Amino acid sequence: REAGAITEAALASLVPHLRDGATRAALGRRFLDLVAEAAAARGARGAVTAWEYVGFGASPWSSPGGLARGDVVKVDVGAVVEGYSADLARTFTLGPAPPRARAVHDALRAAFEAGRALFRPGAALRDIHAACLRAVHRAGFPGYARGHFGHGLGASVWSEEWPYTAADSEVVLEPGMVMAFEAPWYIEGLGGFIIEDMLLVTEGGVETLSGAGLPRDLVELPA
Repeated sequence: REAGAITEAALASLVPHLRDGATRAALGRRFLDLVAEAAAARGARGAVTAWEYVGFGASPWSSPGGLARGDVVKVDVGAVVEGYSADLARTFTLGPAPPRARAVHDALRAAFEAGRALFRPGAALRDIHAACLRAVHRAGFPGYARGHFGHGLGASVWSEEWPYTAADSEVVLEPGMVMAFEAPWYIEGLGGFIIEDMLLVTEGGVETLSGAGLPRDLVELPA
């Protein structure tokens, strides 16, 4: 919970820094600083570190140059408290979203909502995967494929781990499991898109540990 709260606060504070000319390296460094500030503001005890995958532009992997009008911005980040990592991601555009970017993100939002509605004790991870795929296909992208829609957190430190929300998973959700639930798509020539929250499975359903206070829409930032 502490890692999730710090991550959410730091991501929200990073948004004003997503502006024209910002570099990938500078944004990454700024997020790490914001994690330290959020941890101090909360009086966090123990070691607090962080990781970040901020990317933008037509190549979601390299993010060359500076952020520019029309770019899709993927922010996938996590604070790490005493070795245990949060995981949270949102997508933005600098200025108005290109129509194709809007259509892609709308499809991922539909997938996220369809899968998120199934999170409860006893739900099969393969059924959540199938629901996410169906939603993207119905949104007009029948060729979309994705190996998994998230992973476990907290059984080991500093890692994304089993179980995966995958088509071949035999795992069912149980109270006490912490899962990163995500709907990503990385498209060369357009950009990287992702919606991700960190969820705790409870006796009665699910609790959002990171992401509850952030919009899941494609947010258009001032250019």
